[in-house]
Amino acid sequence: MLKLIPFFLMISTFSLTAQNYQAKTIDYNLKLGVPMKIDMLLAGNFCEMRSNHFHTGLDIKTNHQEGVKLYAIEDGFIARLKVSPWGYGNAIYIQHTNGLTSLYAHCQKFTPKIDSLVYEIQKAYEKSVIDKDVLPLKIPIKKGQFIGYSGNSGSSSAPHLHFEIRETKTEHAINPLLFKCYQNLIKD
Repeated sequence: MLKLIPFFLMISTFSLTAQNYQAKTIDYNLKLGVPMKIDMLLAGNFCEMRSNHFHTGLDIKTNHQEGVKLYAIEDGFIARLKVSPWGYGNAIYIQHTNGLTSLYAHCQKFTPKIDSLVYEIQKAYEKSVIDKDVLPLKIPIKKGQFIGYSGNSGSSSAPHLHFEIRETKTEHAINPLLFKCYQNLIKD
C-alpha cells in the first residue's frame, strides 16, 4: 500500500496542473515585419536539441559577417536589455501590443540611443554585465525601426541573429515559423 502513495501523488499533480492549462489564442496570420532585410537562411531551428536544452528560436545566418541591421518586427516598447559575455550576449527584448515579445540576441551593438541607455544602466549599477527590465521607461519602438546590428556576442560560435518570439504573458517561446508571414521567407 505504501508503494502506491507516490503513484497517487503523481496522478493528482497531473490532474491539478492539467486543469490550469489554457489554450493559446495567438493569431498566426499577423503580418509581422522581418528582423533583417536579407535572405532568411537558417543555421539553427526552433526546438532543436542542444547539449543541455531545446533551442527556443531561429538562428538566422548573416553571411559570416557581423553588422547586419536589425529591425523591430512590430510596434511596441523596449522591455529588457541584456549585455553579457555569455548566453545571449547583447540582447534586446521588445514587448509588442499584440501580446507577443520579440528577442534579438548575439547583437554586435545597438543603435546609439539604445547604447546610451545601456551605458546609463551600466553606470548606475557600476557593472558592465546587465540584464534589466526597462519596460517602465516606455521607450517606444515602431515596426520596421532600426534597433541594432547582428553580431557574435555571448555564447555564440559564429555571426548570426538568434531570433525569438514569445508569448508575453507566459514568456513561452513560440516557433516563428508558425507565423504565415515567415513561412515563405525561409530559403533553406
